[in-house]
Amino acid sequence: MPSKPAIILKSGRDKSARAKHPWIFSGAIERVSGEIKSGDYGQVLDKQNNFVAWGFYNTDSQIAVRLCSWRAADCDPKQLIKKNLQKAWHQRVNLFDEQTDNCYRLVFAESDHLPGLVVDRYADYLVLQVHSLGMQMMKDYIVDCLRDLMPQLEGVFEKSEPKYLSLEGYKGVSFGVLWGKEPPDLLTVLENNHQYLVDIKNGQKTGLFLDQKSNRRYLAGFARGKRVLNCFSYTGGFGLEAALSGADQVLNIDSSDACLQIGQQQAELVAQNVDFLKADVSKSLDLLAVENKQFDLIILDPPKYAESAKQIKRAARAYKDLNRRAMKLLPLGGYLATFSCSGAVDRKLFGQIVWSASLEAGADFAILEELHQSADHPVLLSFPESRYLKGLFLQRVS
Repeated sequence: MPSKPAIILKSGRDKSARAKHPWIFSGAIERVSGEIKSGDYGQVLDKQNNFVAWGFYNTDSQIAVRLCSWRAADCDPKQLIKKNLQKAWHQRVNLFDEQTDNCYRLVFAESDHLPGLVVDRYADYLVLQVHSLGMQMMKDYIVDCLRDLMPQLEGVFEKSEPKYLSLEGYKGVSFGVLWGKEPPDLLTVLENNHQYLVDIKNGQKTGLFLDQKSNRRYLAGFARGKRVLNCFSYTGGFGLEAALSGADQVLNIDSSDACLQIGQQQAELVAQNVDFLKADVSKSLDLLAVENKQFDLIILDPPKYAESAKQIKRAARAYKDLNRRAMKLLPLGGYLATFSCSGAVDRKLFGQIVWSASLEAGADFAILEELHQSADHPVLLSFPESRYLKGLFLQRVS
């Protein structure tokens, strides 16, 4: 019998945890020894009471234990969190030059062994999304650690999503200033040495889609002299990068007036030949085809179409229809960058969907590059679920 409270797994159910997958589902647990309640940090043992890992326990979640250490010595959660935050910080500092890039993902949840915790940096502000009960219980301490790492911080803002916290049984406050100053309505940050305006408080996600940082830079290299169509543009990131790289014209389409207004403001500061259209993307693609419009580079970065495996079939139809419409607007030699952020749709399936769309469009495409999330969103080999963003950069060849 273990001397400390412990979560004991059923026989043979320790293999995934020993392989360093960070989730243990409730069905794998045999029993709990000692007093341990939801949100507590505890040790996980196998059927023979051998140590497996440390993690945060939650009886209200399907993911009953979120693992964060496989070292028996890591018995203090505060020391572990501090160590993992420091490690994540140093990894990102080595990725980006602060003089040209001061917005990036500082902590990527399970990939940084801080399950359910996302921390994004926007200049001297941090935005937190805290989607696990264990991290919510440690939130104040996490903020203290982040302040030590970034003495120049002006504020820390929480922007957690209630729909995810409800799955964890958490009903507390999940939005607002955690420390310091309230962020301005629009904050100026640098990406690739270009200025972006960010609405931390009311914008989508934490303010920008930081997972597309490297893809914005990559695609901009093909934009010089091109007609660019940026669909689901949000505040126009892909389009702005293209314009700054010499695109002849850029059209950004999005259904959000607020997002387009921010895009227009930043375009007026740094770029020319950038237009914004508030409209439904699919309807706009059809209308552009009727008008015989063509573009040399089209970017498709739609919202998540599949939240779960149950929605894959419907999502596949939506992705296929969207790509088919866009493909019809590309001349021979034109480029298409198409993305899916639906984790339930894997890379193989997404490739099959795009191929099917090309058949219906009556065109043939070659894959020039497979695209993925930026390096500040690392993918663990032991946690394939952390690879959620997939993309294909295609060229029309016939």
